[in-house]
Amino acid sequence: MEQLFYKLLGGKLLLPALLVVGGAIFVARRLIVSSVEKKTAHRSIRKIVRDPSYARTIAEGIDIPYGVKEGFLPEYYEKLKEHIKARGTIGNYQILYTTSVSSSAFLVFVLISFEDFDVGITGKGTDVMKHSYLTFLIRHDTETQRLIIYSDIYNTSTEKFQRAGFLSAILTDSGR
Repeated sequence: MEQLFYKLLGGKLLLPALLVVGGAIFVARRLIVSSVEKKTAHRSIRKIVRDPSYARTIAEGIDIPYGVKEGFLPEYYEKLKEHIKARGTIGNYQILYTTSVSSSAFLVFVLISFEDFDVGITGKGTDVMKHSYLTFLIRHDTETQRLIIYSDIYNTSTEKFQRAGFLSAILTDSGR
């Protein structure tokens, strides 16, 4: 038995075995992270539905600006808010839930599905379908007439571009 074990370790099966194990771990990690993101987003939405004041708690934690639109009049803000609430999808962003935080700010929970080049179960690079759950705070500053989109910190450049692209998506979709 020991000889067989040493033969496998020293032989040609070690690298393929490690690739399969590594690929499986990588895919499992990606699935776990995606599941945690989904549960966190849905749990937050359920808490807001039960206790609308919880939206302020979430909004306080969203403080990184990802987009600014200058010269945004208050009437445009109201139209944009209604437009986002009425839509199921804006660009690649599926609107999961919206709620007002104040007269000049509201939260938007979205899901974005996208193809990304990643490592598959075999350990080889391939295009895989991924999902990200993002939360945005859309704030209108009436004094400066600015629309500002806030979100949380990103971990990868893909996540950064998804956050930064939301402003463009809502302005393009609303015709503004």
